[in-house]
Amino acid sequence: MNARTAEGGYLHHATIAGDTVAFVCEDELWTVPADGGTARRLTAGSTACAGPRLSPDGRRIAFTGTFDGLTEVCLTSVSGGPVRRLTYQAGRCAVAGWHPLTGEVLYASTAGQPEGFGFRLFAVHADGGPPRLIEAGPAAAVSYGPGGGCVIGRSIADPARRKRYRGGAAGELWVDADGTGDYRRLDLPAGNQADPCWVGDRIYFISDHEGIGNVYSCHPDGTGLTRHTDHDEFYARGLSTDGRRLVYHSGAVLHVLDPARGGSRPLPTDLAPAGVQHQRRIVSATGFLDGAHLNPDGTGLAITARGKAFTLAPWSGPVRRHGRADGVRYRLLNWLADGERLVAVAGDDGPGERLALLPAEGGAELLGVSLTDLGYVTALAASPATGQVAFATNRQELWSVDTDRPRLEPRLLDTSAHERIEDLAWSPDGRWLAYTYPDTPRSTAIKVAEVDTGQTFRVTRPVLRDALPCFDPLGRYLYFVGQRDLTPEHDQVQFEIGFPFGARPYAVPLTAGQQPPFVTPGPSDDAGGFDGLGGLGELDVLDRRGGLDPLDGLDGLLLDGPGAPDAADGPDGEAYGDGAGYEDGDQEHGRVAIDFEGIERRLVPLPVPEGRYATVLGLPDCVLLLSVPLSAPEPDDPPQQQQEGSVTLVDLATGDVTEEYLGPVDEISTDRAGTSLLYRHNHRLRVVPAGAPKEAVEDFDTPIAPPGRPTGWIDLDRVKIPFVPAAEWRQMFREAWRLQRESFWNADMSGIDWDAVHSCYLPLLDRVATRAELSDLVWELHGELATSHAYERGGDYGERGGEAQGFLGVDWVPAPEADGRWRIAQVLRGDPWNPDATSPCDRPGVDIRAGDEIAAVDGRPVGPGGPAELLTGLAGREVELTVLRYGARPRRVVVRAARSEARARYLDWVARNSAYVDEVSHGRLAYLHVPDMFRTGYADFVRQFLGGLDREGLVVDVRYNGGGHVSPLLLDRLARSRTGAEHGRWSGAVPYPLESPRGPMAALINEQTGSDGEIFGHMFRERGLGTLVGTRTWGGTIATWPRHGLVDGTVTTQPEFCYYFRGVGAGLENRGVEPDITVSVVPAGPRPGLDAQLATAVSHLLTVVAGASPSPGFGEPETAASGPVGVGAGSPAAPRTAPARPARTRTTGSTGTRKAADTGGGPDTGGTSG
Repeated sequence: MNARTAEGGYLHHATIAGDTVAFVCEDELWTVPADGGTARRLTAGSTACAGPRLSPDGRRIAFTGTFDGLTEVCLTSVSGGPVRRLTYQAGRCAVAGWHPLTGEVLYASTAGQPEGFGFRLFAVHADGGPPRLIEAGPAAAVSYGPGGGCVIGRSIADPARRKRYRGGAAGELWVDADGTGDYRRLDLPAGNQADPCWVGDRIYFISDHEGIGNVYSCHPDGTGLTRHTDHDEFYARGLSTDGRRLVYHSGAVLHVLDPARGGSRPLPTDLAPAGVQHQRRIVSATGFLDGAHLNPDGTGLAITARGKAFTLAPWSGPVRRHGRADGVRYRLLNWLADGERLVAVAGDDGPGERLALLPAEGGAELLGVSLTDLGYVTALAASPATGQVAFATNRQELWSVDTDRPRLEPRLLDTSAHERIEDLAWSPDGRWLAYTYPDTPRSTAIKVAEVDTGQTFRVTRPVLRDALPCFDPLGRYLYFVGQRDLTPEHDQVQFEIGFPFGARPYAVPLTAGQQPPFVTPGPSDDAGGFDGLGGLGELDVLDRRGGLDPLDGLDGLLLDGPGAPDAADGPDGEAYGDGAGYEDGDQEHGRVAIDFEGIERRLVPLPVPEGRYATVLGLPDCVLLLSVPLSAPEPDDPPQQQQEGSVTLVDLATGDVTEEYLGPVDEISTDRAGTSLLYRHNHRLRVVPAGAPKEAVEDFDTPIAPPGRPTGWIDLDRVKIPFVPAAEWRQMFREAWRLQRESFWNADMSGIDWDAVHSCYLPLLDRVATRAELSDLVWELHGELATSHAYERGGDYGERGGEAQGFLGVDWVPAPEADGRWRIAQVLRGDPWNPDATSPCDRPGVDIRAGDEIAAVDGRPVGPGGPAELLTGLAGREVELTVLRYGARPRRVVVRAARSEARARYLDWVARNSAYVDEVSHGRLAYLHVPDMFRTGYADFVRQFLGGLDREGLVVDVRYNGGGHVSPLLLDRLARSRTGAEHGRWSGAVPYPLESPRGPMAALINEQTGSDGEIFGHMFRERGLGTLVGTRTWGGTIATWPRHGLVDGTVTTQPEFCYYFRGVGAGLENRGVEPDITVSVVPAGPRPGLDAQLATAVSHLLTVVAGASPSPGFGEPETAASGPVGVGAGSPAAPRTAPARPARTRTTGSTGTRKAADTGGGPDTGGTSG
């Protein structure tokens, strides 16, 4: 790629009509003559504009505007005037054009269907009114030709965002050549086709089948393929037409293609961007807080907020700013031991980051050392007693650097072959560094490095995962959290035993003669110390990597790795069990001594139960434990809201435990001496005396307490952050590039010259004038990787916060059938017992039905925008509806407007499919759908699977599955084979294993089955579970683990983990899973017809069931005379036993009593499992 200088604005998404071209720049609409010239701005800040389409007469522009984060269809005049909003559907949408006969605005939208189901085509009148569906099948674009011909484009994303994509969701063109409704898919070379435009007797479109996105055309039957452009650097994007000429953009430059003249030409566009978003902004640290640390004596704070470094006294006084003013992001800021310097990782627009030293009095950097060749720093800790700084990197290495030396030279301390080294913790004398070391793919140990010598030692021999080390401030103990004793708990829904509590904190006396905590010295004392409580389970919400549930919301996490060395031997350069060379008097002289001989046997548990611990913090007289208690969500809590953390205090002398000492809490830390405690909740900070009695700190232990010395809360509004957006964007662009360089799954970036890619796209950064334009540029940069899971999300767009759209949970009679009125076509049902999963109109006492008209909301008459216009900002609020019903008097009812309809729509869709399968199979088959491979998807799977596994066959639908990481759990359930049965005198027969499917299965897949969903599809077939029916899947199996946000809160994802499978290797990426039976969805108009894929799966499965053998093990049990049945059968002395059935266990109200099988007092199966 050759870099080139770019001048002017970031021009994109153009539309043409006659002699006028309209386009987007600075998130505003502009027009320019079709032959080029001076551009004129049409809009000015009313909304962020995108995807314009000029009306055929060139007088109006339809486009999408953004309102409170939602895109809606809008309209404005080319001659100027206000922007009118036409839709209030709260779905993703994009304007596709204008209907040639009705004059309606055509647009693609995700509205009116379950989340993740893709785009369909709608039409809405330019004066407003109920939208009407014009294509019920998947469709993202449409263009009309002569004689009623129509071409529909199917694609799920701009091809430039994932270049050279060849998966199952690659764009397709479907053509109805004569307007009869008979659509045929064009047989074009393998590529990603998008933006079809019918001009004359040819269909123009963008395709990258030759490697770069260019404009091509063909006849309506697919013949005569011709290329019209020759872009070799940037993709052609956003093709549109007026039926005569075409416009598009490439590399932020507009182009016009005139088929009559041949070839394309850049459109000269002279415009003067206002640069409003370039202007310096000032924001408060509240809402942008990154991290905070107390200074060594606890009298001051160092914080980073939006990438800036500040120091301040907690409650009053000036705020000092450190480092460069703009263009640099400081992170992981911490104090050095002398209190006169700070250290941080600094990143600007250079290729790598650096370790920077900053003066405590404020000002420029003192010194720095490049980290370019060391990777991306993931953790940093400064010694409390020396100038040493330790840091860990994404390359799974641990480094130290002595900042007291005139030249900063990083020194490698340790490397793990499995995962990242984490949880860096210094001893109070700065001699030792403790850390969490992944010693196998499934275990982590606590190790200690003597930093001056570089020698490393193991402290623990883990059972599973030991993590979160922390030294006692007096140098007596090393604390950590470990998974060691597993305490099982029965699941209350299915036959499953889990370990929900996680781990226990432990203390390790550092010397052999040191008494453990909670023990009074005496001649009879046992060195074993306190005999702790309970056991350990699998770490769930708290992960050894730190943080709360890092797997939740992630897509396809890789959990495996290379083989591990023998833990008993230790890696090269590491000592284990060698404690020679440290004098007994070290502790008395402030020097921390450690006897490593037998240290792994000296651990004692703290007197607290198992839990989900996030931090262990040692104080001179006590230990603070930050945990996230496991509790059922409150009914009014938002879905997926994380539990709040709380702090427990353990007295070292007595072992007394003070629960809920502080809370809610997200993070805790102390100063060097352990006298002051800093804790964080959301974006608030508080400083209190460390270890003070609970009654001294609990009065203002609430997020709404005012800031000030009496309460301890810090006023972060004192910290004002001035920044220049353009400088921030330049740093963000480089960091996004850097993260891909460091984290991409293979070192050679799949053969892509990543430095050249940066050089190619960097000039476009000078054109960027808004945060949305930066997002577009980063997406296209990531697209060069031609790999899945390279995303950019979130960030600060400078929008004012607004209230969410309210919903009534109904479908409306579309125009023109509605006669300008808003009448209900159907009321969503969902789960009627759950207010968040049903329609507000379906609640008891409301009595709103299909056919009713909503005439007013809160007394305001419903206008062309419909009731939704009046529900804007009223999500979760009670509203009064005026309801008209034929033959009845008007009445008023009060409902609570829903925040979303997605769950109710999803449940109704599943219910319709289940009813169809039940009806067609006459009750022989069951149906289940899995929407994703996260916890929520697993819950949906379980509730359907348990209710349908006893049918003769099972249809498993993973269409529209968005991926996740729980596919092995589903596969293990489905793979259980019935090998017998349990018979009771009164209860009848149940299968063995208990929760196993009865008969054959088939799975449904489609082009929107993605990531872990398509891994499920592949393994479903590989494990011989059944036939795959549908279409080829998405083709995205290089997984990501989002761990690094950019300075304004943006999250970029890096394709980090490539999956290999038997038979296909890495071939699922950019290809997908092929079905055994292909069933394509053909465009069929506005009314959804028979689900052909589901019908085919049912027909196929009924054929299989008809020829299948009956499930074994359901005959009558043998009589007692025939001998014993249980384990030990065949031995005369073996007692007759029956398998325990914990899955049938029920808790009985508040008493908590359980059947004997659940408490271990009932029949035993001799260790066999079901």
